[in-house]
Amino acid sequence: VGMKGIPSQHRSMVATVSENGQVVVWETSSSSSSGILIRFEENLLQDTDPDDVILSMDVDKQNLYLGSQSGRIFIFSLSSVLQNDEEQATVTMPLVKSFVAFTSREPGVSALCAAGVGSLGNNPSTAAPSSRTAATKTLIAGNVLGELKQWELIPTGGGSGLEYWPRMATQKLPDKAHVFETITDEESSPSATIRGILCIQQVVLTSTDHDLKFWDPKTGKVLYEMNGLEFAAARPSLAVARDSVLVTNGMDQYICVHDFAMDRVTSENAQSMIERDDE
Repeated sequence: VGMKGIPSQHRSMVATVSENGQVVVWETSSSSSSGILIRFEENLLQDTDPDDVILSMDVDKQNLYLGSQSGRIFIFSLSSVLQNDEEQATVTMPLVKSFVAFTSREPGVSALCAAGVGSLGNNPSTAAPSSRTAATKTLIAGNVLGELKQWELIPTGGGSGLEYWPRMATQKLPDKAHVFETITDEESSPSATIRGILCIQQVVLTSTDHDLKFWDPKTGKVLYEMNGLEFAAARPSLAVARDSVLVTNGMDQYICVHDFAMDRVTSENAQSMIERDDE
């Protein structure tokens, strides 16, 4: 399903996830003859829903997120894995939250994005001690019919648990959209499936089989579209090289580099030329 590096300042760890729910966490280590240690290996669906299938995954500094074919999102804590560095240590990855993200005819969660700090809590590093509340996180998910949603994840139990908001499509998030304004159809073709999600400069980017869309997370509306791409891999590859540089596949065997800062410069120069011509 996917392979993602776990953000850490002092350790180099990678999580891999299979469709059946098998999760392996690897770490590079000079103490191993192969240079690699397996820190965790277990089927996380075995005790939750062994008949479900995992379609997507993402990680951040605290959690592993799995999106399933049934439309459910599973969130597992990485704390035990990250805190233990002994080769023979027994580590666990407990389930801290699961919820139904989509309820359409084909609800499968085909893409996930742990999108960083949310807006319901405040940042402990900048808020006054008397007014500090737990910092929330933003989680964005897309499904096989092209639906797109975002939630705030709220720490509970001193950080050992999580709750999510909104719980229903009719509920709202302050200052941003919960349900994005996608055009979905129960009979739509597989090309509408959201294959990847990325956040770049406070803009949400989604990819399908043939296009990229840029969304305003506050309004839930499309800002810009790039059509006519043909992703050669089974899943589009998206990466941010810098704040304004996007690297993707999508043109046969070539890697595409999209510099949006250059697009702005070109647009500004063109507008300046038009204004001079008008004079």
